[in-house]
Amino acid sequence: MKIMMLLGVGILLVNSPVFAALSVADIEKIESIVKGSEARVKEYVSQEITKVNTRIDEMDKRLTIKIDEMDKRLTSQINAVDTQVGRNFNLVLGLIALIAVAIGLPQIITAWQGRKLREHTEKYEALRQEIEMLKQERTVRS
Repeated sequence: MKIMMLLGVGILLVNSPVFAALSVADIEKIESIVKGSEARVKEYVSQEITKVNTRIDEMDKRLTIKIDEMDKRLTSQINAVDTQVGRNFNLVLGLIALIAVAIGLPQIITAWQGRKLREHTEKYEALRQEIEMLKQERTVRS
């Protein structure tokens, strides 16, 4: 392998173009080729950048549309949940009021009946005492 490599290097060194000198015309020709290549590379890069920017703009538009659609859907879902929460809150308030009435109304009726019963008991006692007094007076008169 080393021999092959040394042989290849030897052939290159013996080759006549290796020792050739470049003339001014050759250098100018190389410069014009390099400048032309540079111009083509710049134009190609510019075109590719334009293509990439176009793709980015298209993707941005699509993403913006999708984000807007998602925002609309989420907004409508949030509004629906908000409405449902409001209904549930009103339902809970109604149930609390119903429970308060179901528990409180019998208590109020019982208290009112108790007061009426006390009033009637007091009247009964007053009438009983009056009857006793009348009986005693009648017995005393007789």
